[in-house]
Formats: sequence, structure tokens, C-alpha cells
Amino acid sequence: MKPSSEVSENTFSTKIKENKSINDDLVRLIIQSLETLGFNNAANTLQNEAGVMLELPTVTKFRNLVLDGQWDQSEELLSFLNIPTKDNSIVKFLLRKQKFMELLEKNLINEALKVLRNELQPIVNSTQTRTLHKLSSLIMCNSIEDIKAKEDWLGIEGGSRKVVLEQVRQHIPSSVMIPENRLGYLLDQALEYQKSKCLYHYSSDEQISLLEDHTCNRTDFPGSASHVFEEHSDEVWYVCFSHNGKMLASASKDATAIIWDTINFKPVHVLAGHKEAISHCTWSPNDTKLLTASHDKTLKLWNVENGQHEQTFFKHNEAVSSCSWLPNGQKFISGSVDKFIYLWNLKGDVLYKWENIRCHDLAVSYDGNLMYAISDKKLMMFSLKNLNNIYPTATPTLPVVDGNVTSINSTADNSNFVAPPVFTNNVHNAYPNNVSNNVSTNLHNDLNNHTHTMEAEESNSLAPLLETFMEDHPITSLFLCEDKRYALVTLATQEIHLWDLEEKKIVKRYIGHKQGRFIIRSCFGGVKKGFVLSGSEDSRIYVWHRERGDLLEYLSGHSGCVSCVSWNPKFNMFASASDDHTI
Repeated sequence: MKPSSEVSENTFSTKIKENKSINDDLVRLIIQSLETLGFNNAANTLQNEAGVMLELPTVTKFRNLVLDGQWDQSEELLSFLNIPTKDNSIVKFLLRKQKFMELLEKNLINEALKVLRNELQPIVNSTQTRTLHKLSSLIMCNSIEDIKAKEDWLGIEGGSRKVVLEQVRQHIPSSVMIPENRLGYLLDQALEYQKSKCLYHYSSDEQISLLEDHTCNRTDFPGSASHVFEEHSDEVWYVCFSHNGKMLASASKDATAIIWDTINFKPVHVLAGHKEAISHCTWSPNDTKLLTASHDKTLKLWNVENGQHEQTFFKHNEAVSSCSWLPNGQKFISGSVDKFIYLWNLKGDVLYKWENIRCHDLAVSYDGNLMYAISDKKLMMFSLKNLNNIYPTATPTLPVVDGNVTSINSTADNSNFVAPPVFTNNVHNAYPNNVSNNVSTNLHNDLNNHTHTMEAEESNSLAPLLETFMEDHPITSLFLCEDKRYALVTLATQEIHLWDLEEKKIVKRYIGHKQGRFIIRSCFGGVKKGFVLSGSEDSRIYVWHRERGDLLEYLSGHSGCVSCVSWNPKFNMFASASDDHTI
């Protein structure tokens, strides 16, 4: 009897041969791939031999016109591309928007305004009104660099025409214009499918071959303890690796934190100074500082190189539960069960505060734009975008924008803060002198109402609550994925939930570990965060397959509750912290 893999391959080959449509599609994909790889002669030979064209001459001409910036001529060919009627105006808007942007880059302001007024505005729909307003505001920019930054536009020479061609292609049937690198995309899908079926996937993409089915060996998973650290004299509550993976920090009920060398597996510094248990610690973005949070109501900043204490932060009046750095390494946020969350600078100044949030854990997104905090059954998401430039000052200087002075926010502890500039709607004088007053005034009036609405919506709060995700039971810990889309929350009901923060729903549940009385922390691990790991009150470490939810391992070794696990971001190892005083 033939091996199953051989049978399935032959069956697939037979299906391809018997289905002319699929066969022709495959030939077109091969032709496209040959051209992408630069084998144009081979592509032409295959077209002639197979009698199959990659695309019609009209499609090729349209593609070339777009890439050459011939916007009027490219619009004339739209009727030959089988674009659905409902999408015609959308495609025209995309092409005319690119035409407008290129005129701005060439400093042809009058011509750009005419396109905005006479070509874009007549075809705009209700979903494009804000885009139209944003385009009109670009005319006020001082330089093309400002225009590119505000619109996230690459420029004529930067590849923006390829971008708009791909945007237009999404409205053209794939049978007419094949998506770029389609065969490569299908191969990526096949590889991702194989990786999703590999329970212990730990191979890099460079190690995976198209010539055979992929599987990883279970022995590659770090499932056995290689070292045991015993320097702490009481329960170890928290561990975390440095960003470069070369160091590990541990926080203990014995009121000390220890920095460990993960290359030589030796303690480097014992950080003593807190008066009570240390519940949390976190590395600065460049790994030169370590921040510790304690039940003594303080946070301490430590120099990683010499182990010296640099600063103590006093403000909380109950145990500090968690802390997290902002990406610039000059600010951090702390949370406490005293119902206050504070934004600090390294001098010890409180820059901002959130009230009435009994915070058990928090995390800042890797881009610094969002903060997530857990309180009871709530996972709350706050915006931090307006806090990037906030600072304390004894004699505040008020920034002036468009002739208006911005306001000052004062907190209860009498610290002064300068709010981010609030831009006004005074746009008439911002237009260049060579622009027609009639055109600019009329265009401004057309969009004026929308401008006021947007400003009112965006100026409600410096750090607004954007979303609240509700659980049915209390949440005890939080772990945020680097992509800021997914988060793990650990519940007191012996479940771990994987939240999709964009879709606003739980996408996976992990069960099997034990939790009732203590805080247990979980994390992602492995290549592309393919594992979920957690401690447990039964002294074990539990490992699940992230996508499938299957329990892969429950690892023994500790003799007490395992409070925390942390996966090394650079090396194939993870650490666990336990009430048995060991790591």
C-alpha cells in the first residue's frame, strides 16, 4: 500500500490536471512568479507554449499608466476592468486623491485645489468626508515632509503609486488582475497551516523547507529544569527577562530583588532597600535600569550596571501592584490597590494620575500609545497619545497655536502640567498667497461643520478611557502581546483567556492549571508567541498550544505554588518563580 503522503500528492496532481480552470490559474501564477523573479524570457516562453496570458493588454496598459502617473488616461480604462458598479466611485476617488497628492508635492497648489474642489468633492461619499477634510488641511502644511507625515504618504519616488495601484486592484476581479505575488502568498498560507499543526513549533522560517511537511521535535522544547536559583530567603513572586535576554530579574517576599546573569547563571546584584515584599519589577527599554514595586507603598529605581539605588518614588498609600515603562525610558506608570495610577518621570514627579481604579496589574503597549489596566472584572484600555509631551514646570510656559493660548491642567497635589497644543479652526491665513481666496474660502465652508465635530471629539480628555473589556469573574493578572492586539488575562476561576483587543472578544480559553487563593501570572512563549505558559498552585508549570488551546505539558520540579513564568525573548528558555523560594 502506498504511503498516505504519496496518495494525497497524486490525488492533488490529478485534480489539477482534470480542472482546466485551476490548471490555467496555476500557469498564470507561475508566469507572474517568473516575472517577479526576473525570468522574463522564461515567462514569455511559458505563455506561448501554454496558450495562457498573464493578463489582457488593457490591464497591462492600465497598470503602466498608474505607475507613470497618467491619471486621466488611467480613468478612461476603468470601464474595461470589470469593476463592480458600486466600486467605481471608490476607485476614482483613490486615483484622484493620488493626483491631488502629487500636485501638492510639485507645489502646484492652485491645480491641487481644483482637483479637490472639482474632481474629488463631487464623488465623495459619507465615509470619505473625513478623508476629504484631511486632504484639504494638507494645503496648510509648511513642507512636503509635513504632508507625507500627516497623510502617511510615501511620495512619488517613494512607491506611493504602487500603493494606490494595490488599493485599486482590490476592487478589480482577481481573474482580471492577479494580486501581486499571489503564488508566494499561497505558499505562505501553506507554511502557516503546517506550523499551526505543529504542536511544538519552535523552528525559524529559515529552517522550514517547501520540499517536505514540517514538524518540530518535542525534545527541542525547554521542558526540563537546567538550573535552580536558591538565593532568595522567602517566596519568589515575580520574574522577568531583560529585553536582550542576557539577564533575569526576580522579586521576592523577602523584600529583595536579584539580577541574574543568564549566560553564566550567577547572581549579579542583590537589590536591598525595600521594607516589605516586592510584588513586581520591570526593565527599562535599554536594560540599564530596573524598577521595583513593593508592598511598602514605594517604587525604587536601580542602576543595573552597579546595582545601586538611584531613586525612590513616594505617592501611593497602599501596596504597589505593578509598573510599566514608556518606550522613551524617561517615564513609567505605576498602579496600586489604593485606587490610583500614576505617570512618573525619573526625577520622581507625578505627571498625570488616574483615579478610582483599584489596579491589580497594568501594561503599556510597545508603541507607548495605550495603557491597559485590570481592576476586578474589568480590563480597561486608555489612550496615552496626549501624554507624550506632558511635563511639570514651576512657571509654566503656555504654547500659542494660531494665536490662541492653550490651557493648563492642575492636579490635586498642586503639580502644574502643560497640556498638548489645541489647534484652532482658523485656516484662512494658512493658505499660500498664490491660492485663490474664493476657492479656499468655499472649500473651507463646505467642510467647516465636520471640523468642529472632530475637534470636540478629540479634546475631551488627555488620557481618555477608550474601551472596557468585561469578564464574568475577577482578573488577577495581565500579559500584553507585543503586537498590542492580543492580551492574556488570568482569572481566579482557574481559566486563562486570550482576548483579541481589536475584535473585542475572547478567542481562546486555556484550562487545567490550579488557581484559587493566589495571584498566578501567565505569558506567551516560543516562536511568534505560539505557546501560552502559566504557573499553578499545584506546584506545576502548564503549557498550551496558543492557537489550538491544547494542553501540551505540565512540568514538575517546584515544591510550592508557581506564581509567575517568563519566556526569554532571545534564547530558548523560560524561568519560573515559586513560593518554595526558588527560581
